[in-house]
Amino acid sequence: MLAPTLLFAVLLAAKPAVPAQAIAADVVVPFDGTASTAEGLPPGAALTLRAAVPGGPSGRVWFTTSDRGLVVTGAVDGPAPAFAPAGADVATLLAADHVEVWLAGPNDAQLPPLGWGNQFGEQGPDACDERDVCRAWADRQRPHRAAVAKQLVRQWVASGGAAVEAYATPARGALLDPFAAFAPRGGVRMKAVAAAGARGWTFQVEVPWTALPPLDVLEVAELRVLVDVFARAPAGARQGAFASTSAARRWGVPATFNRVRLARPRVYRVSPCDDPLGGADVYGKEHRAWYVPEERDFQSSFLIVNSAVGYQYEPSEPSPILQPIPRFWREVEPGTTLCGPELSIRRGDGVHRLKLPVRAQGLALRRLPGGAMLVKSGPEVREASYFGSGTCGSCPRALFDVIHVDRAFRATRAFAIELVHPGSEEQDLALAPDWSRVTLFRREAPEALHGPQPPWTAEDHCLRGTRYVACGVRTGARPPDPPNVPELREPGEE
Repeated sequence: MLAPTLLFAVLLAAKPAVPAQAIAADVVVPFDGTASTAEGLPPGAALTLRAAVPGGPSGRVWFTTSDRGLVVTGAVDGPAPAFAPAGADVATLLAADHVEVWLAGPNDAQLPPLGWGNQFGEQGPDACDERDVCRAWADRQRPHRAAVAKQLVRQWVASGGAAVEAYATPARGALLDPFAAFAPRGGVRMKAVAAAGARGWTFQVEVPWTALPPLDVLEVAELRVLVDVFARAPAGARQGAFASTSAARRWGVPATFNRVRLARPRVYRVSPCDDPLGGADVYGKEHRAWYVPEERDFQSSFLIVNSAVGYQYEPSEPSPILQPIPRFWREVEPGTTLCGPELSIRRGDGVHRLKLPVRAQGLALRRLPGGAMLVKSGPEVREASYFGSGTCGSCPRALFDVIHVDRAFRATRAFAIELVHPGSEEQDLALAPDWSRVTLFRREAPEALHGPQPPWTAEDHCLRGTRYVACGVRTGARPPDPPNVPELREPGEE
């Protein structure tokens, strides 16, 4: 038995330009396996099913939620239904008596303009030297972009015990980027029972939270939902007459769906620090982010952006692609968690957003006398340039920094360095056990593995207040053994 517990207020969507009208729906709709399920429920709490074509059924629909998901209960005035058999294909489902539940998030998606990126920034079709190449690429993107837009909507077709997604799923064949995280997930269930007389039947469809479409808000207070009820198709027809909860209904257009407001918003999180959902692309430009609800504490989030690759002077990747946001966190002591890639600190019930970039590798915290703290990240090794461009663009570089955080959670970048290994110099670094000193080690790269070894020079930087300052240079120093950054200790070629 389904047991809806959380309740809704329902907003009726007429034409998109007309303001929605709020209707209270303070009801619980259990499904007890009889045709009287919806009897006695207040008419004002329901959406009316109106025949969209002559001969269509009529009835009412109520929305509630269970712990598992959204619950749609309907009372239909029409002949006893003839549902599709178990395991039926989509065409058979559509021809049988069935219910369609359309779902979209509260906001429309806006795909990035057709284009791509390289080390010089975002590019459009006009940037092509070979116009024929660009025109052919742009032609390939049109079905892909239409399919991407469809991944943000769900059409659940339910007939008897069978339910399939029939909008986003067929479109996936046109995707040039897999958008795997946005693939529809199942678990939708339907129950239905006919009235004892010649007419009338009641249904209940439960859509798990994990079967919702991608969302761009963490506090889900509203969804766009459309319910259509179809009679079985006459011989030779693909579908029968139907009724809809929206007089403005247009197939696959979320702006014409009903707006359903949750009386108790459902809240999701992307990190223990309750970081905001959005994220930045490789150029630092902020974008809306998306996620598909999962049964886990923290959701994986994604950007819908154009690809950006070094030396991509003509487009080679789809537009757009799905790019994961690399979030990370570490509990550094009981009750204290550090989150990135923009530093946030959760301490007990409070969260402090310091908005300085950190890296996952080497993320750690050390408390100082008086209540201040130091947060370090790195050394983390990557190519010197994201795009592999410029002088020594593909050389390894090590990023290391320390942030000073005072008792009021004011942050100062105490130390930051980027060590690049061009091949002519070996380098390493070390942090003192008490974090009071950072030492940089450098020497000219040996000309031969077995020849004379040049001496190492050590440059010390000591913590003074909120920053590390130069405090001495030593020649003939001994570097860390084993190396802290081995990638910078191997001679290479310029």
